[in-house]
Amino acid sequence: MAANRTARRIPALLLAAVLGAGLTGGIAHADTVTSGFDTSSGTGSIGPSGGPGSGITRDQIIARAQDWVGQGISYSQNQGWQDAATGGPYRTDCSGFVSMAWGLPSSMVTSTLPQVATVTASNISGDTNINPGDALDYTADHVVLFDHWTDSSGDFAYDAEHTEGQPTNQSTDSIYSSTLEGFAISNFEALQYNNLTASIPAPATPSVSVTGPGNGAAVTGSTTLSASASDSTGGAALSTQFSVDGVNVGAAQGGSNPSVGWNPGSVSPGRHTVTATTTASNGSGSAVASSSVSVEVFGRGSAGQTFLDQNGKTLQFQLGSNGNAFQDYQTVPGGSPWSGWGAQSPLPSGVTFTAAPQGLLDVSGKAALYAPASDGNVYENYQTAPGAGPWSGWHALSGLPSGVRFSGAVAGTLDAGGRLALYATGSNGNVYENYQTVPGGAPWSGWHETTGSAGVALAAGPVAFRDVNNKTVLYAVGSNGNVYENYQTVPGGGPWSGWHALTGLPSGVTFTSRIAGGTDANGKTILYVTGSNGNVYENYQTVPGGAPWSGWHVLDALPGGITFGGGPDLFLDAGKKAVLYVRGSDGNVYENYQTVQGGGPWSGWHTVNALPSGVSFTGEVAGTVDAHGHSALYVIGSNGNVYEDYQTVPGGAPWSGWHTVNALPSGITFTAQHS
Repeated sequence: MAANRTARRIPALLLAAVLGAGLTGGIAHADTVTSGFDTSSGTGSIGPSGGPGSGITRDQIIARAQDWVGQGISYSQNQGWQDAATGGPYRTDCSGFVSMAWGLPSSMVTSTLPQVATVTASNISGDTNINPGDALDYTADHVVLFDHWTDSSGDFAYDAEHTEGQPTNQSTDSIYSSTLEGFAISNFEALQYNNLTASIPAPATPSVSVTGPGNGAAVTGSTTLSASASDSTGGAALSTQFSVDGVNVGAAQGGSNPSVGWNPGSVSPGRHTVTATTTASNGSGSAVASSSVSVEVFGRGSAGQTFLDQNGKTLQFQLGSNGNAFQDYQTVPGGSPWSGWGAQSPLPSGVTFTAAPQGLLDVSGKAALYAPASDGNVYENYQTAPGAGPWSGWHALSGLPSGVRFSGAVAGTLDAGGRLALYATGSNGNVYENYQTVPGGAPWSGWHETTGSAGVALAAGPVAFRDVNNKTVLYAVGSNGNVYENYQTVPGGGPWSGWHALTGLPSGVTFTSRIAGGTDANGKTILYVTGSNGNVYENYQTVPGGAPWSGWHVLDALPGGITFGGGPDLFLDAGKKAVLYVRGSDGNVYENYQTVQGGGPWSGWHTVNALPSGVSFTGEVAGTVDAHGHSALYVIGSNGNVYEDYQTVPGGAPWSGWHTVNALPSGITFTAQHS
């Protein structure tokens, strides 16, 4: 209690009359007026100035409530409280508290408060028109005082006396909850005190505009969401909540220039909506406005060996000659120095890895890795904090399906529900799925076959990503050399379409590599695969998110005397143009890119840079766009080390030239794997 206040407790004269039967536990209420503190002799310095029962502003109601909250006045149905700020005495239970806040002449009870108020809603469930200083009254049992909305989604703060021995405090809940203070929320009605006087006008609709990123901007790595907010009424408090595709990013921010950090890697590549929702509030009410822009998240839509972490630093993962997974990462987003190659975590007991780990970010921004091991199972390792260690350590994700072992790289994506979903090819030639049942965590569903047999065995290493409709799509090469498709018919769930050949094969050609796939700047799914003649073939949707497909066709003529080996790597560059990188038969890396967003003509195949002295490349290319918008490529050389080449200008030349990222770990070389 403040030193400059005079306060006193007033004991009950008729304790038994107050308590009654059955009020010894749980949330309590007042159903009996107890003489001795049922009549107030004054309203204190906070007012109302005309004495008990005179006109009062919403600001005064909230200030009076906060006086008791700040002092933590203990609940009791058989005591009263008075002090210099709020006057009194008032009974220190739930209805006495509301009577005090409204500055009433006496301490009313839950059933009599409606006599001095107007019922603005007989059922408050879902009612977003409640204002500060209104009472939420369950006339048979309990009442609380509405304080303010905490966001634009129905969450609010309220002040209350709760139950015997507990202090007055402020709590939060949602207007869409099923209960309030342990009672059905539908039992509560909203009461507006009849003797309100306006101190200030309710806020007008605020102005808000997203100032960063710009509409249509391409983003990757650590990104700041910012807005400009203002209130034309003057004096209102501003609170702005940022969201991406309806999912809140961080906490609401105050002031006229709010901002918050966001990691684009937490969503799939493609178009996304950034929204700033500003609430202007004062003691007389609140008003809400929002502003949105569309941004393009570029980069990789599926799990890969190279991707950006929560902080915008590029991560690399490789398979070492000892069967363990190694990592190297930027210590500064988009630049050097790198950490140096080190074992990612100790190997699980008795196993080695048979393919390089594939990684991506979960819904919380934590990096997660998945790799098949020599026992045929898939192992997991994940960051325990977004953008930082320690890592969980390698552990088997789930038990193996009966009689099945997994081989080849694991495919993965973040589904429409924010859950990691993994796909691996079994020894029986079918593709199996395993997904988180809770976004960002366990338990997992367990491995099960994706629906619909393709009629042929599917090769190891499917590709998985989300299309423009947020449905997970899968593509795999069959044993007959054709490409097969399976897709969700509902975003984030089944049933699946079943495996089916995408389109007919080109004449005289079968497909021999893994597939590179993603979504272009126009929202169309685009696929690339290497044919038995050593050329790269393209197939794309002519309508975003659906058929018909263009059919398989040669992307561009082969460079003179060169054929391509292995699968191409695909991503969108800083200009939202699709770019492809593939290893040629001469051991160099070749590039081909769209000259127009979402379409041709293509640049034609050409080398990125000259080979390093005495080295040729043996693996497939793994590429990404770094935190500064530069395309960056990584590939294993014939000496077993990893080489890097990156753009020095976002989306264009010149390139840095091929160079090693770091020295090899002692006694280790890296094994060529696809990305």
